[in-house]
Amino acid sequence: MKNEEFSDEKLKEMLKNSSSNSSFNVPDGYFEGLSEKVMNSVNALPDFEKQPVTQPFSVPADYFEKLSEDINNRITSRKENKFSIWDWFFKPSRLIPATFSILLFIGSYFYFTRTQSFKINDEIYTEEDLDDSQYLQSLDDTDMMEYLANQSDDNTTDEYEQYLLDNDIEISQLEKNL
Repeated sequence: MKNEEFSDEKLKEMLKNSSSNSSFNVPDGYFEGLSEKVMNSVNALPDFEKQPVTQPFSVPADYFEKLSEDINNRITSRKENKFSIWDWFFKPSRLIPATFSILLFIGSYFYFTRTQSFKINDEIYTEEDLDDSQYLQSLDDTDMMEYLANQSDDNTTDEYEQYLLDNDIEISQLEKNL
């Protein structure tokens, strides 16, 4: 793009031909009083050169003279430290997960070893009571299967029969597998 120099006349002509009606307006007398307002604001500022100088920071005596010696002492003292399992374990980055794991283990132990109780005919029995029951120990697997077969409703039996028919499975095959 070619740089063109604009004269005042050319700019006035371009502004007249411009379709934009918006322009910036400045209140009357704005620039005449502006320098006086700025100077008043500057004069109202405190004179920092005349303020007393106070140093808010202080350094201990002989700090920089002893600095290299202190650094060397810290480096050598870290080399002399022996490894300690307690120091390694009791860092928060290791202690928090270890504590959580231990609590999870203890909670799991109590959850999975709790005593279950069942209500049968308005009497409450625990798992131990059922395990020690002579009646349950005397039951045979075939007795349990017969009981469960008698308890199934007709819809379930019909579903089993339909499944066997759909898949061309004979009862004799099932008897051999059982």
